[in-house]
Amino acid sequence: MTASADKTAKLWKSDGENVGTLGDKQGNLGHRDRVVDASFSPDGKMIATASDDKTAKIWKLDGTLCATLEGHQDEVNGIDFSPDGKMIATASDDKTVKFWKLDEALCQSPNRTLNTYKTLKGHQERIISVKFSPNGEQIASASFDKTVKLWNKDGDLLRTFKGHNDWVWSLDFSFDGKTLASTSYDTTIRFWNLDKIETQILDLDGWLKKGCAQVRDYLKNSNKLIESDKHICDESEN
Repeated sequence: MTASADKTAKLWKSDGENVGTLGDKQGNLGHRDRVVDASFSPDGKMIATASDDKTAKIWKLDGTLCATLEGHQDEVNGIDFSPDGKMIATASDDKTVKFWKLDEALCQSPNRTLNTYKTLKGHQERIISVKFSPNGEQIASASFDKTVKLWNKDGDLLRTFKGHNDWVWSLDFSFDGKTLASTSYDTTIRFWNLDKIETQILDLDGWLKKGCAQVRDYLKNSNKLIESDKHICDESEN
């Protein structure tokens, strides 16, 4: 599944065959601006999309529009289903995370409009990503205010993780839900221990320099490489 600036999301087989496009046959019911994120429901029967048109939408796999989520005041950047499929969380440039309740009859009446169930406020800048924990009890959000926030499913703020030196772009929980990873424009990935609130830092620039130091002689002296490949580590020396 991919999201695009062409205002659609597309479904693909593993061999690259396009098997469906969401939004191309909906006329003015589809997104009116670029689609920036998409998420499958846990049962694989629905897809939710987030768009710069300030809305999120829920679709059947055949392209039928089930519902439009209206309530954000700015671009919607991130979207995620809860593990039980009963709720959606969205992240927006309006500095909020919103929860949306879903019911079993969601797609039985096409083109519904859903209103916000709950709005989470606390970030000081635009929010780019939002994720549910594997057990659905917690939600994490990543923001341009350089922080990651952890909320419970009732919308209460549990913790704010500080440490990144620039915008935080994305995040995800580990499979067991005990660790949260966040990526930032500061070129680091941070791993947050949700039990002890500790952090480990993966410095991408540092790893590149270490790796290049180990292969520098090979790059310069190997006769199996083309000339351009011999210089892939030149920038790490600066």
